[in-house]
Amino acid sequence: PTPSPRYAMSGNGPRYTAFVEFKNTSTRRRDRLAQWREFNLPIDPRKSSVRWIWDVVVWHMFVLISFVVPVEVAFSEAMEGEVAVFFWLNRLFDAFTVCDMVIQSVTALPDPHRPGVYVTDLKKVVCKYVRRSLWLDVLSLVPSLPLSTFFQLTPVEASALYVLRFLRLLRLLRIGIFFDITVQWQLSCGCNNAVLSLTNTLSIILVAAHWLACVWSGAGIEAHTHGIPANWIQALKESKPFTPDLFDDLVAMYSVALYWSVMTLTGIGYGDITPQNIQEYRICAICMLVSGGLWAYTVGEVCGVVTGLLSQDLHLKKRMDELNNLMEEQHVPPDKRKELRRYLFEARKVHQLEEQKA
Repeated sequence: PTPSPRYAMSGNGPRYTAFVEFKNTSTRRRDRLAQWREFNLPIDPRKSSVRWIWDVVVWHMFVLISFVVPVEVAFSEAMEGEVAVFFWLNRLFDAFTVCDMVIQSVTALPDPHRPGVYVTDLKKVVCKYVRRSLWLDVLSLVPSLPLSTFFQLTPVEASALYVLRFLRLLRLLRIGIFFDITVQWQLSCGCNNAVLSLTNTLSIILVAAHWLACVWSGAGIEAHTHGIPANWIQALKESKPFTPDLFDDLVAMYSVALYWSVMTLTGIGYGDITPQNIQEYRICAICMLVSGGLWAYTVGEVCGVVTGLLSQDLHLKKRMDELNNLMEEQHVPPDKRKELRRYLFEARKVHQLEEQKA
């Protein structure tokens, strides 16, 4: 209850001091109540500040996961002392995955049958998460190769654990959340669509080049580990004697593989790094198919952005060509043609000024 106005006296008397303290206490209680209401379940992603902060964390973690997990799967066999680093990074990713599982299971979801409406029934939200995403998150938590650093394993157990490490790649299937969060930020902040499209395209190219480099490095390490002398790393050293021993310098191996991935992705194909066994031929064929599609998408996306930015110029050029053809058919005098072209060009500027004022 609010005190009667007759107690809200001016001055520094005891009644005035008590009234101010009461108002401050009431304000703090209302603020705490408003903050507590944000934690009501399920969480509304459109209004909750907690969800916005978590999206920032998720965005950065998925950037880290998209670069670390492929390196772990590709190079862990060739690393000895550094495998423990991946062990602790995986524990960080596991903790993040568990927290994300909890938050995803209590976050309201869009109703597919009613656009703009969110499902706020907590039981339905949890059931939908269990049916759709729980299995993927649980499989991505399976321990992988770094356990061999802390435990003595038999060859059979090590082989089984070697297969289990590929389950870590299931984390990468959730990379689509990265772009969903970017779209939500664009709706909240109003980023330029052309800049956002180019940024997403550049991100896809960088991630694809990194993944292809890890795949190609892993193919060479796999052949060397299983005693296959014919592999692309050995062939490169024989054709270029100045090349350092890539098995001793994994950074150099990744650099060479990144050179190959960019060359394959852009379709240049110098031919100095080529597959040497049937497994590498198969991997190379799959990489070429994937990179060809990604490069076609990139070219189409960039062309679409440029076309959108230059839409008015393209429209002017089309109108100018139509005007020139019409004047040619009607045998318009040269002076009149010049005036009409100038009029059309200046009308474009007037139209731009009117759009800016609007």
